[in-house]
Amino acid sequence: MVTNCSYKKNFWGQADSIISKIRSVFTADISKVKIKSTISSFPFNEIVSELKGTTKDMTFDDEYINNLLIVQKDDPLAFSILSLLYPNLDYRNNDFHKDHIFAESLFKRKKLVKLGFTESEIDFYLDSENYNSISNLQLLDGNENSSKNDSDLDDWVKKEASNQKISTKEFCDKHLFPEILDFKEFQKFIKKRRVLLKGKLKSYM
Repeated sequence: MVTNCSYKKNFWGQADSIISKIRSVFTADISKVKIKSTISSFPFNEIVSELKGTTKDMTFDDEYINNLLIVQKDDPLAFSILSLLYPNLDYRNNDFHKDHIFAESLFKRKKLVKLGFTESEIDFYLDSENYNSISNLQLLDGNENSSKNDSDLDDWVKKEASNQKISTKEFCDKHLFPEILDFKEFQKFIKKRRVLLKGKLKSYM
């Protein structure tokens, strides 16, 4: 189960109010809450129920997940969301970077016009909810980030996959993005990646 409090910022304001509601669960009639002296019996569901419908609602539904996926790169929450999506990284070295999968430098109107995109396509590409959000971000360690820089995504994936002696599909799966590496297919990439990320987040529910 995702620790919803940290992602939904439950303690970022009116902390006394939420703590009071949570305390009420622990002090409720023992026969109703059935709290036992074990970690497994922590009354999480009762706490969620107590806060449901308030401004500190802890439910983790599709709408909330969709909102997580458009969190911007510089938002304080971004690293936490990416850490949840990449739980197997060794965070002890503290050298991880939020990286645009398709480089930020590509998303310039002049470049897009030169590549022949239509106005509606350009609007999609220049929408920060698409190019600058969790949907187009990954976590890379310092070495990987240096090797990628502003490289063409297709070239970088093939090079790194070869270095790691894995297929490009395995590499893309590892980095949680579809095997769509052509910038001209960015719209398809974003739509498919959001499905992948939603599935990953839902697996924690």
